[in-house]
Formats: sequence, C-alpha cells, structure tokens
Amino acid sequence: MNVYIILGHALFSKLGTEPPRLVTSE
Repeated sequence: MNVYIILGHALFSKLGTEPPRLVTSE
C-alpha cells in the first residue's frame, strides 16, 4: 500500500522530520 507511505511521508514532511524507513522498503 504505497498510499499509506505517501500520506505518512507528507505528514512527517510537514513536521520537518524524516519519515520512518520501515515501510519505505515496500
């Protein structure tokens, strides 16, 4: 589910922190 990765990345991007690289593999 890349959708969750994109959403999570966007949220973390707004916070100014790097997104978790746990689901980035998928």
